[in-house]
Amino acid sequence: MWANQTAHGEGLVSFLSKQKGLQLVFFNGCSTEQQAQELVAAGVPAVIGTHNAINDEVATNLAIRFYNGIAEQKNISQAYQEAIDEIKIKKGGNVRGLYRKEAKEAEMKELPWKIYCDEEKTLEWRLEKIEETEKNKPQIVQIAEKIYNIKNANHSTFN
Repeated sequence: MWANQTAHGEGLVSFLSKQKGLQLVFFNGCSTEQQAQELVAAGVPAVIGTHNAINDEVATNLAIRFYNGIAEQKNISQAYQEAIDEIKIKKGGNVRGLYRKEAKEAEMKELPWKIYCDEEKTLEWRLEKIEETEKNKPQIVQIAEKIYNIKNANHSTFN
């Protein structure tokens, strides 16, 4: 929707918090912790956010692995942990490589991503099984339909 563009937190939180049935938001941009906390407070059950400026390549790899896990019907916790584990396998234990150069050194002691949620049981949420009749739709459209709880979406719905 807003790839490679600046989205102001106030409008984004207002917009996303009004989406009926929304179960998960993944902010994979720099310093989204405040928006993540505000969305959870506004009723979105689970939000992944970051507390600092993150490396774009690492962020992309994490998102791909996370969404693949969600598509494989893993719950939020499992998909997130497997994505984090893959990053650790590729980058090792040094978290410095996960951040952009301009990130604050003092804040680089932990992973930049965190799951914010209303209750621990929220992390058990998973996509419903995709029906055989939906197999002709692109997988990303099917995933988006499940996350946003909508029917009959197409590529333009999410552009």
